[in-house]
Amino acid sequence: MSSIYTSDNFVIYTNNNGDPSSEYYAPLNGQETYTIPMTGLIPAGTTVTAAWYTLLDNIGNSMTGFSHIAVAPAPPNAIALTVRANNSQSFRMRLRVYVQAG
Repeated sequence: MSSIYTSDNFVIYTNNNGDPSSEYYAPLNGQETYTIPMTGLIPAGTTVTAAWYTLLDNIGNSMTGFSHIAVAPAPPNAIALTVRANNSQSFRMRLRVYVQAG
């Protein structure tokens, strides 16, 4: 049986508008994919079978700053977050990520 888990700890940003030690940079030229382990969120021994996101805050103007945001499973216990900036202005946005694991 699978369950759904959520985390609000995903901040994406452009330019120098974030903390690279704990947040995810969206480059203007090209895109970046981060493989993020879900250990601590999902139970040990389970496999990520689905992943998606919703925008949590700083949504208004920040939506123009990102041309691509995607979340996908990266089994067995991780997700792949892919981001790309849309223009050279500074933006940041927090995501709520949902992970289905079983």
